[in-house]
Amino acid sequence: MSPFHVLFSTVGPSQDVLEVLLKHFPYQILDAKDANGKQPLDYLVSNWTETTASLLQITIQRWMVDPLVRWGATSWAQVMSNRIQAILAEDNKDQRLTLCNGAYSAFTLYEHLEATSIFEMALWKR
Repeated sequence: MSPFHVLFSTVGPSQDVLEVLLKHFPYQILDAKDANGKQPLDYLVSNWTETTASLLQITIQRWMVDPLVRWGATSWAQVMSNRIQAILAEDNKDQRLTLCNGAYSAFTLYEHLEATSIFEMALWKR
């Protein structure tokens, strides 16, 4: 169980604590599953309030969208932003979980594509 699991499973998760965690822990920790097979964001999605929706938006923005923008992949960043909006607009918990899993999958694909591109560039420079 990561610090993000602990924060997101509390009754009143704090944005200030989230900011500290996002600053000091690698984002890859957000992809880790706990003993129950849940990723940290699963807890936010299951305990849906205005506060948890805001925390989810901040977390996904920093974890998934900001790196895409830094890579110059603006179309991918826009797709991820649209996915965030779809998650935030969804009232059904199960559908929100499905949308979050889709966001995880899309971001993983983008990471692999970017890594492959970097690897190919390195090979061509040899």
